[in-house]
Amino acid sequence: MSEPRTLKEALLSPHSKQWEKAVESEFNQLVKAKVFDWVEHLPNDKKAVSSCIVFKEKLDGYGNMSSLRLRSSLKVSCRCQV
Repeated sequence: MSEPRTLKEALLSPHSKQWEKAVESEFNQLVKAKVFDWVEHLPNDKKAVSSCIVFKEKLDGYGNMSSLRLRSSLKVSCRCQV
């Protein structure tokens, strides 16, 4: 099984519920760490930082999927699909 490269792929996969929980967990961690905030309009003197999500399937010693994880990353250092 290949790891999803986009949120859409993750949510259309057979493990969509687990990916959804992983996305929610990562989002909550970003908010808790105060490194993420939704804004309606970006002020003219500010610039948005692009980011992406990297999806990873963790396997046990037998090669079976044990958990699904993701991390957000700045787009400049990201291996995501543009």
